[in-house]
Amino acid sequence: MRYFFLTLLFSIQAFLCAAQANVLYGERNLQRDIPAVFFDRDGNIYPDYFIADSSLAKSKASLGNWYAEHPADFVKICSAYGCAISVYSDEALRILNDSITASVKRVINARSGVANSVTFMVHGYRKTFFSQNGDSPSPRDYSMLQATLNNFDSWRTNYVAVYWDGMYGTFSRNLRHNKELIKLFVIARGSAANVGGGLRRLMAGLSFDTLNVITHSLGAEVACSALFDTSKFKSVTPANKVVNICLVAPAVAGIDRFKFYLARNPPIDTAADNYRLAIVYNSKDFVLKKRVGIFGPGPYRYGNTTLGCNYHGAATKLRDYFSANYRNSEIYLLDLTGKAACHHMSCYDAGDNFKPLVEFIKNIP
Repeated sequence: MRYFFLTLLFSIQAFLCAAQANVLYGERNLQRDIPAVFFDRDGNIYPDYFIADSSLAKSKASLGNWYAEHPADFVKICSAYGCAISVYSDEALRILNDSITASVKRVINARSGVANSVTFMVHGYRKTFFSQNGDSPSPRDYSMLQATLNNFDSWRTNYVAVYWDGMYGTFSRNLRHNKELIKLFVIARGSAANVGGGLRRLMAGLSFDTLNVITHSLGAEVACSALFDTSKFKSVTPANKVVNICLVAPAVAGIDRFKFYLARNPPIDTAADNYRLAIVYNSKDFVLKKRVGIFGPGPYRYGNTTLGCNYHGAATKLRDYFSANYRNSEIYLLDLTGKAACHHMSCYDAGDNFKPLVEFIKNIP
């Protein structure tokens, strides 16, 4: 029994791993093939400025804390972004974030000549930026996703990579140590919501007819927080002609997470919703089910993850909910049960798995 329990823990390590560290981006390579935006755990955007990751760790992975503790660097960074600020404050941090957001937005909009659509890619929980412990880092996953999408005929878009602090930890076979397993995912879930607020400010006002958002796993919470529900974030939501929301193996709840789907800023004409929602699920995704056989906490505990595994019909019930309550909002389900061999994005987008998804994105009414 002890051996089986250890095997179970190892199997669901993508969600339940020992609390180790935040994912820090202060030492990232600033040269990228496509536009990229980096968020800390509070939803603040990283500046184009070298910050030692060890220093960020001492500031609890918060740029706000780091700025307050390094006032000279903060003033220097503000100056680089055209902000006449001489002392740190919460208001000064907001002004700097707005300036960095505007700078990134200009870079993205400058690519509008490539295609009249932009595609944001959002990774999930427990994703490193640099290769570590044999795990696939987020840049590699994004490159593989781009390659998959670009293989489809006539698919043209401008990509933006979204990197956020989804936490990272390594699995331990020490059962006492693994009592901390659940905490990491819960913390990452809170960060995902914060990042959604920062991403919303970036998405608003982009000059593309079509905005696509493709997420994996807990990245779904980032997208949901960014695109709808004004109870926490009051800022403007995207008003592009078409917004395609593609949630792959979403580690979120079904109906409960979408009860505020029509809550946008400014309010929308519900008779002509510009959002189109796609859910890619796998009923056999045991990582989302957080259970192997009868062993494991299940998808309701420690963060509801029922939607991506269609647990008790969560995905199909959401479709029915849309039909009854959001009659003019399009929803599409892609069932990859039996086709996606594991929870990783590389399993979901393997071969022609995403062909129906691409057809949905392109087949705009």
